[in-house]
Amino acid sequence: MDNIVQDINPKLIIVGTAENINTPSHQIINVARNLGIKSVGIVDSYIFALERFKGESSDPFNHAPDWLIVPDIRTSNCFMEAGFPERKLHIFSPPHFDFIKNKRDEFRRIGKSVIKKLK
Repeated sequence: MDNIVQDINPKLIIVGTAENINTPSHQIINVARNLGIKSVGIVDSYIFALERFKGESSDPFNHAPDWLIVPDIRTSNCFMEAGFPERKLHIFSPPHFDFIKNKRDEFRRIGKSVIKKLK
């Protein structure tokens, strides 16, 4: 992995996250850290937030990137409460979240059974 990253020589590495303790993202983040390359992790949910970067250690940030992009304040709070620096957390909600939020009252009015039929 070191050789691949050195050959590409990126200025920034962006990784997804997983609760899998052996995800390749951990190795990629470690290589970036060792080579002085900045890294960003994109987190999709607060669920298992503190499992995503610990790998086989007990440190929830053992393989943490330099910055995190999270979808909402709930996820951001999970990381901040565990000690991840607030200045390195950025909330970026998927645009479809806003669509759903704006349609919430309409969805409630028509009911689940109608929505299921639309699928």
